[in-house]
This record gives sequence, C-alpha cells and structure tokens, in this order.
Amino acid sequence: MAELVCVTGATGYVASELVKQLLAAGGGTRYRVRATVRADPSSPRLQYLRDLPGAAERLELVRVPDLAAPGDALAAALDGARLLFHVASPFRFDGDPTADIVQPAVQGTRAVLTAAAAVPGLRRVVVTSSVCGAGRQPRAVGGRWRRSGLRGELWQDRLVAALLQQVAAGAASPWAPYVRALPRAVEASWRACPPDAIGGADLATFRWAHSVVMSRTFGNAGRGGGVGVRLLCPLIDMLNHAGDETPSGLHAPAAAPVAAATRLARPRLGRGAHLDTVAGARGGRAALVDRSAERAPEMAELVCVTGATGYVASELVKQLLAAGGGTRYRVRATVRADPSSPRLQYLRDLPGAAERLELVRVPDLAAPGDALAAALDGARLLFHVASPFRFDGDPTADIVQPAVQGTRAVLTAAAAVPGLRRVVVTSSVCAIHDMNRKQPPKGAAYCEDDWNEVSTLESEAYWVSKVQAERAAWALADDLGLDVVTILPNFVLGPVVSGGQGGVSVGFMRGILEAGRDAPLEGSWTINDVRDVAAAHILAAERPEAKGRYIVSQPESISARFITDTLKAAFPAAAAALADGGAAEANRIDSSRAVRELGLRLTPVAETVRDMAASLLEHGIAKPAWFTAVPAS
Repeated sequence: MAELVCVTGATGYVASELVKQLLAAGGGTRYRVRATVRADPSSPRLQYLRDLPGAAERLELVRVPDLAAPGDALAAALDGARLLFHVASPFRFDGDPTADIVQPAVQGTRAVLTAAAAVPGLRRVVVTSSVCGAGRQPRAVGGRWRRSGLRGELWQDRLVAALLQQVAAGAASPWAPYVRALPRAVEASWRACPPDAIGGADLATFRWAHSVVMSRTFGNAGRGGGVGVRLLCPLIDMLNHAGDETPSGLHAPAAAPVAAATRLARPRLGRGAHLDTVAGARGGRAALVDRSAERAPEMAELVCVTGATGYVASELVKQLLAAGGGTRYRVRATVRADPSSPRLQYLRDLPGAAERLELVRVPDLAAPGDALAAALDGARLLFHVASPFRFDGDPTADIVQPAVQGTRAVLTAAAAVPGLRRVVVTSSVCAIHDMNRKQPPKGAAYCEDDWNEVSTLESEAYWVSKVQAERAAWALADDLGLDVVTILPNFVLGPVVSGGQGGVSVGFMRGILEAGRDAPLEGSWTINDVRDVAAAHILAAERPEAKGRYIVSQPESISARFITDTLKAAFPAAAAALADGGAAEANRIDSSRAVRELGLRLTPVAETVRDMAASLLEHGIAKPAWFTAVPAS
C-alpha cells in the first residue's frame, strides 16, 4: 500500500537526500520511490543509492538521459506516480550560460511538467526552485555588502537582497548565469505552460536558501541564515501534507535560523491547478499555509463515505465538500433510500454538492454485491462510518451483526479497489471501556491501548457491536493488506446538518431543551463535537503517518449542571424554564494522541452544547415552550 512517488535527478545533492528521507518516511512504509538518473541504473557509481535503507524493496532507478527531451523514458518514469518531486536542474557556473545552464533548466521543467499532466491520479508536483528566483545578486556598496530581508513573494527582478550572504564578494560573478536560470525555470512552470498543462496536479515551488548548503560545500560556515539540505527535504515532503492547519514541530537549528523564502505563484495556469505555498520561516519555525486556487471538479480526488445520512457521516460529507476551498474532493456517499428521495434533499443542498456529491443506493452494506462495488469504484479514500446506533431491537440481529458484517463486507470490497490508499473506520470509545467503567484502564486514564472486554450482549449490545466491528476491521487489515485507521468518538454532540436528522444524540439534547422544571437532569457525559469527529476522520485520511486508533473526546466529562448552566447563559428565556442539573464527579480519558499526532483542535465543550441547542431550535427539531422562533424574513 506504499504510495509511488517520482524524484527527478536522484544523484543530485538535494535529490539524493530527498530519496533517502522518502524511503524512511512512515517507518519505511509510506512511499515507493522511482528516481530518474542519467547513467545506467546498474552503474557502480549509483551503488550508494541502491544501498540506502529500504532501497532494495522500494527504490527503482530509471534512466532518463535528457529530461528536456520528451519521450518514452520520461513517461515511463512518471507512470503511476501519485507525487512528483522535480528536483533536477543544472547547478554549475561554467560552460555556455544559455546552452548549458538556462536552457536545460527551463526546457527540463517544461518537459517534466507537460509529461506530468498526462499521468492519471498524479495529485501534486513539487518543483525545487531557489532563493535565486527571489532576489538579485547582492551588490557591494563601499566595499560592504548591502543586506535586506528576503521575501518569497518577490521575484528575482523585484528585489535587491543578500542572496548568498556567506559567499565572498569575489564569488559573485560566477553565480550570475545560475541566478538567471532558476527564476526562468520557475516562470516556465507558471507562465510558459499551457493553461491546462498541469491538469489536476498540484504545483508548489520551493525556493530554498543556498547559503547553508553552499557553506557546507565551500567551507564558509558562519554568519547569516539558511536552510540545510537535511531541513530542506522535510520541508519539500511536507508540501504533500499541507492542509488548513499550520503544522509545528519542524525547527531549524538554533544557530542557523531559517532564512529560506518560498513563493506561491499566482493562479496563472487557469482552471485545474491547486496551489499550496510554504511560508518563509520566522524564528526558526517553518510554517505551511494552504492556499487553494481553482481546481476543476473532475480533478478533485474521489472519496467514498458509507452511511451518509448519519449524524457523523453527514457532517463528514459537508466537511469533505468544503475541504481545500471546495476543490479537494469529490464525494460518493452511500444511502439506503432512493438517492432522489426528498428526505435526502439536505445532502443535495450542501455547498458544492451539485458539482461534487454523488449519492449511491446500497440497501444493505452487509450484502456484498454490485451496488457496494460500484460505490467504491475509483475511490482513493474510504470512510466507513455506517453502523447501527441504537439500543432497542434484537441485540444480535439488529445491532451486533449489522455492525460486524457491514464492516467485513465493506473492507473486503475495499481490498479489490485499485489505488485505494486508506480506509478510515468509525469505531467508538465503547470499544475502549464499558458503560459504567467496571473495567479499569491499563494506565492512569483510558487510552487507545485499552479494549473493552467486559460488556455483554444482554446489557450493552451497542458496546459489544463496536468492539467486535473494530476487531474485525483490524483483522481484515492484516489479512487483506489494507491501510486502516480507526476513529473512536465519545458521546457525540454538536450542531446538526438538517432538520430531518434524529437519533440518540439529537434525542438527548431535544429532551433537555423540552424538559420542564419538574424534570431535573442528572448524570455526567464525556462528549465530543461532531465537527471534531468529522475533522479527525479527514486528518487521519490525509496524514500518511497516521496509524492505529485515535480517541476523539473531551478529556473530562461534563455534569448535568454544566449543561443546564450553559443553556441558561446562552438562552435567557430558558433560565426560568429549565431546572438546574445535578453535579457529578468528572471522569477522564486520554485523547491527547489525536491532538498530538493528527493536529486535531477540540471545540470548547460549552460551544458544542450551545451550538447544538441552537441548531435544534433553528431547524425546529426541539420546540420548547420557552422558545419563540424568529419568523423567516
């Protein structure tokens, strides 16, 4: 299930380090690397690449004598790649400035990107540019170098800056052809390519500082900033994972704060280009910011969601349609009813649904057949959310069997889908502990290491269903070679997508809002926001390093008194109508792994309670006597 990526110019200084880190990514499981070289791949000179850890199993060297010459060799190198790192470019100061430096850089970029446009499923191209594309050679003034800040949004012809702060004045002249070549190559990728040349692939240029790289080569370590090759490669790789959040944890050495600048080229390629940028680092921290441009709907990545009408799944569909500014995903979602049913209009009315949402009828997920296969066909990601959330009916036939058999059928069908790279399965904290916490945690608090082993079919059938369904998912992941991640929400609250939604969570909040003073609320609940649960699913799908189980939950339970106090503060009319809830001792669960590894940000619990109540009132799901709806204008 490792993803195929292509790197051009593998023997280069940066590219060879990039190949090394790609092979090591995800503990050596994330990528298969196909790398272009000019020499015979069996050449003894390339033995150092073949000796890299993981190379024997996951590195393929492909001979492409001239990247600037389109042909079968280049097409074969790119065939099937999901990511392309175009690193190859002449880094020299001798020879003919035009023929030996500028033309190979520009023509190579054009040829590689044009060939990339013909590769189905290629989702991003990362082009290695240079700070040479952001600023001119520094000029000596009175024998001293003039210094100024280097900003990635400026092109080479717009900034006089200290481009190579660690290169002596005498070295300035030989750099001139190279300084001219890099911005022209980058301009070729943004301006010279035809409007649809990149198709649906993403393109990001990484303008990296030569100063530290050059100081290591020429022995001129010393003053000034810069980014070394070992920091550069993670930054390039992180372009693959750029999302709506700013990741942290990537730091430059304290003695060499990052002076690199990168630039997001403006959307010059017309429709079909999805562009991200790497912001210049400040204070030693590299920051990634997502900047999504127009992308043709047909180029968005296809994902599948099971059980789209559910409380969590409908929010997930909503967030997937909105991801990347509404350009990242096409969503195919399974429903049990006729997709044209008026009851499903709220899904068809979601922003972006008209262009990028397809509802597919699968009456019974537990029954393998053409309907399920058609729903999964062509999907790159699968979110298996559907599962009975009920406490009535026959414990085995209505709760446990549908959950387990549905999971088995969906994952078995998923294993037959070419190109499906990950399955995210919705489990539950019910698979961690029983309802009354009779089984103590292994550590100080319940966490992903715990499994519920005490719930019984007679008393806690829903808990049993979640345990057995998740265990079935992990067993199938091993047997079928699927990349599976599970999300384990606690009691889900938060706003609903539609007035037609019901279920346990909705009924819980509706009952509180409609209760009178003679029905005081008692108890405590460890909750999470439905929006956080959906976001966790997407983060788990998008981050290649995600693995195993992730609890999504507030770390402490809330009491009935907290809920009623929050509602009274939010809705003054409810103050006299609702009885005060009872107090309760807090229970704790360790949900830090999702925050730490996925970058999930939990919604404040009071906001969850307020927003859910407001949505039920707005949609007319809850109709307490104290609430007067505002007439529609």
